[in-house]
Amino acid sequence: MEMLVLILVGLGASVLAHMLSLRRLYSVLLVLLVLTGGLYAAIHWYVGTLEGWDGLTLAIFALIAVMPFGGGLVLGGLTGWLHLRWKAGRNS
Repeated sequence: MEMLVLILVGLGASVLAHMLSLRRLYSVLLVLLVLTGGLYAAIHWYVGTLEGWDGLTLAIFALIAVMPFGGGLVLGGLTGWLHLRWKAGRNS
C-alpha cells in the first residue's frame, strides 16, 4: 500500500511539473521545490530533537512524503522542458 502511495505522489508531481513547464511557469516550479526542500529541512531538524523510535518513524515519514514529490517535480520539469525543445525543433 505504501508503495502505491509513493508511486502516485511521484507521478502526480511529475504530471503537475510537466504541465507547468509546458506553460513556461518555471517560477511556480521553483517555489514548489523550495517549499518541498523547506519542509524536508524542517522535518529533518525536528527529527534531530527527538530520541528513540519517534525520530526514526518521523524520518521515514519524511522520506516517504517529501522525496517522491520533489523527485517528481524535478523529473516532470525536465520532461516538460525537453518536450518544449522537441516541439520547437520540429516546428522550425
